[in-house]
Amino acid sequence: MKQLLVITALVSPLCLIASTQVLAQTQPTEEQIQQACANRQIDKLPAPFSDVPKEHWASEAVANLYYCKSARRNASTSELKTAPDKVTINGRSYAIDTYLWRNFMPSTTANNKGMMASVRLKAQDGKPVASTLTADKLWLIKSNGETIWETTFSEQPRISNSKVEMVVRGGPNLEPGSVVDVVVRLQNGNKTYLVRSPSQTIQRTY
Repeated sequence: MKQLLVITALVSPLCLIASTQVLAQTQPTEEQIQQACANRQIDKLPAPFSDVPKEHWASEAVANLYYCKSARRNASTSELKTAPDKVTINGRSYAIDTYLWRNFMPSTTANNKGMMASVRLKAQDGKPVASTLTADKLWLIKSNGETIWETTFSEQPRISNSKVEMVVRGGPNLEPGSVVDVVVRLQNGNKTYLVRSPSQTIQRTY
């Protein structure tokens, strides 16, 4: 029995080394990583560590941190306040149109009670938005830089012509007529960009 334990102890590290080497040989290219991070398809990439295989419950979270860690950094207050109204990505200029509203129609859906925001990402050249470009986060900030709402895009975006429209719900109960800046974080592979739509008025619907 002792001999078996000794053999197992000697063989296990060798197996891990061999497994790590296999993963290193199948390391995806930078372009593949950018595509997977941008399109939220991390499951298509190989597991980065041999001791956390794809069947492991934490596999997706570990892979996200490993491959897309630079895209997960939270923006600072100063970055949000000074975000530009247009960004250039791979030689193309992008901006956002936003519409903010509170729905006062009778509804039993909790998400329709708070503020809602529609964000339309558009390319300035009128051509379709690059397929590798996605938006993952939204902030509402006051003119002094105070963050009122921070949320993530979870609904399936709607694509039409040269625009990609995304909606978030369940925001704070801000009064219609309030004016805020909207900041959206865009992801293109493992790079992130902030784009701002300043002085947006919250509307009221009935």
